[in-house]
Amino acid sequence: MNDNIKERLIYGTYKLPQEYEEFSDILYFCVEQGMKWIDSAPIYNQGLSESWIGRWQESNQRLSISTKAGKFYDDARDLIVSNNYEDILRSVEISLQRLRQPRLELLFIHDYEYGRNNQEISDLINGLLSSNLIKKIGLSNFPLEITE
Repeated sequence: MNDNIKERLIYGTYKLPQEYEEFSDILYFCVEQGMKWIDSAPIYNQGLSESWIGRWQESNQRLSISTKAGKFYDDARDLIVSNNYEDILRSVEISLQRLRQPRLELLFIHDYEYGRNNQEISDLINGLLSSNLIKKIGLSNFPLEITE
């Protein structure tokens, strides 16, 4: 695989090895291969994925990070599914703590629009971007009319 392709790949952390040390070795390998990004979500392994990324990044700072919004666990470990601004902002703040980062490079919002219209989704995106906690936002699985 050529280097140009490798640096456009993103390593996803949905499935984690049993031990942090093995995870760390995987990330070192990804960096050695020229990869630049790592992807996670608050629900991956109930937050452990983000925590391990944060631990690794704290001593390495070599990968840009993307995570997701729309599904997360609250303090009582109940699953929240929402594209409400306050819920997503709370999820982002928890992710940033786990990731040990001041700001997200990329946040993907999933299609949990629950009847939201184009203007509401646009307001959500603009509000999140103006929070200065997120550099870029991606839309995942949204209907075409909302994406437009």
